[in-house]
This record gives sequence, structure tokens and C-alpha cells, in this order.
Amino acid sequence: MSTADVFELETGAPAETKKATSERLRPGDSWKPVDLSVVLAADYVKPRPLIGDVAGSDVAMFYPGRINTIFGDSGGGKTWYALYVMSEEMRAGHDVVLVDYEDSPDSAIARLEQIGVSQREILRHLIYIQPNEKWDRASQAALEATLEGRNPTVAVIDSFGEALGVDGFSANADEEVATWMRGTARFLAERGLCVVLLDHTVKSIASARSTDFASGTQRKRASISGAAYFLKVIAATSRWADGHLQLISRKCRHGWWPKDNVAADVFITNLPNSGVKIVAKKPSDTAVKPKVFRPTVYM
Repeated sequence: MSTADVFELETGAPAETKKATSERLRPGDSWKPVDLSVVLAADYVKPRPLIGDVAGSDVAMFYPGRINTIFGDSGGGKTWYALYVMSEEMRAGHDVVLVDYEDSPDSAIARLEQIGVSQREILRHLIYIQPNEKWDRASQAALEATLEGRNPTVAVIDSFGEALGVDGFSANADEEVATWMRGTARFLAERGLCVVLLDHTVKSIASARSTDFASGTQRKRASISGAAYFLKVIAATSRWADGHLQLISRKCRHGWWPKDNVAADVFITNLPNSGVKIVAKKPSDTAVKPKVFRPTVYM
């Protein structure tokens, strides 16, 4: 069996993905020591959230070159917020990628126009992909060709669960989730994109909603190399009512957002011209749970 066949069997992704991203083509190479001089160099920049600005805060929401996620109730506003983040990048002159497993291009375009993105900006910067086949050698080659000569900053995958289903994986199987992560998501992240997976909350046996984990195996959150947020609906958004959402940190790989703290208040306002204004602000009170008193002096 060739090295390419081994990689394809282990990851579910074509061997070209490995070659294009890490150049580690021989079995066992990943167990060789990593060159730490790069990390220890004086000009090394430590990972920091740089995508998804929050007004009033000097820390953004998502890590570039890493896999991030937002999970919450269906219809809670995850896609609206993700499109808002993409719109900010497009207005700054950057390309963005939307891998849409759930909806259609007319819906995404309509929402972007409501947010205030011009048709020219959409045509120039939005790379819209609507896959209905597995991630394999052909699809990976097609995506590489699409991104050739372009330098997108953000890739939103909507949604994580649908992507797993199309690839024939179960959200409840650790190994299958890990395999999927080594395919599409890692391919995009290793190209330097800020990958944002949109996902749904999990139901317990008693059908009570859990805000700590997305639906399926906990491997989903374990595989997140950037930040994970639960999207809490304070006031539901509709055509007739303004919305208020909170993004609560559930995981931040490098500690910029403490766990269980509100990273941003997101306000969605309907405008008279059928437009929508979305603003992400630093909350005045960031703690979600009161801290437990620990008598450290006496200890």
C-alpha cells in the first residue's frame, strides 16, 4: 500500500491535502521532533483571536489558522452573526468562504445585502460553496483550484452536523468526528483561514438543553483548536422584533476569553429600509456564573 493510500485510509481525505498543507508524506514523520526554534524566535507571534471585532474590547472572537465554533439553538441567530463577521472582512477587502450545507445562495446574498454589503463586494469577495458530495480527492482538488490565487481570511461551515452527514460520519462517534476534522476543516485552517463551524446544542436524556456542548460526541469540542462559544438568545430576532444575543466562551485554547464569560453582546436591529444592523459589543458584566469563594488565605 502506498503512502498516499495510507493517508487516505486514515483521514478520509486525499493525499494531496497532506502534501499541500504539511508536506509530511512518509509514515512516521509526524512522530519526529518539531523544530521549536520557530516558536522560540524573537519575532514569533503567539496565537490571538483576530477575527470578529468586539466594540470596546481589544480582543476579537476567533483565531486565524485554527478551527473555531459557535453552537446554539436552531434559528437562534448563528448564521446571522457568522454572516456579520464575514461582512466585516469583505468590507475590509478580504475574500471569505461560505461552505453552505443547509441553505441556498439567494438566502445568504439576501442577508448580506440586508446587513449592508454591496453586490459588488459580494461578487468580488464571497466564495460560496454548496457541496452535496463527500470530501475526497476530487472535491479537495476542486477547492484548491477555487482558492488558487485568492487569500480568504474566514471560512464558515454551516453546519457541522450536516457536513458530517454528507461525508457519511456520525456526530456521536469520536473517531469519525476526528477523521472529519482532519479533512475539510483542517485543510482550510492549515491554509491560514479562520474556520468557524456552526453547530447545534445537545439534548440530554430528559430533553433538557445543554449549553456546555454541541450535539454529539464531546470530541467535537476537543477538536477545536481555537475558540468555542455558546450562543445564548436573550431576545429572539424576527422581521418585527430586534434581537439580543450573547456569545459565551466555552473554550478558548490560548486563554484570551475565560470559560463561562460573556465575550460579546450582539444586537440585531431592524432598519426602516428593510436592512439589518448588527453590532457586537463588549458586555459591561462579563461573568455568567458567580465565582465560588475559596478561602485561600486560610489554606
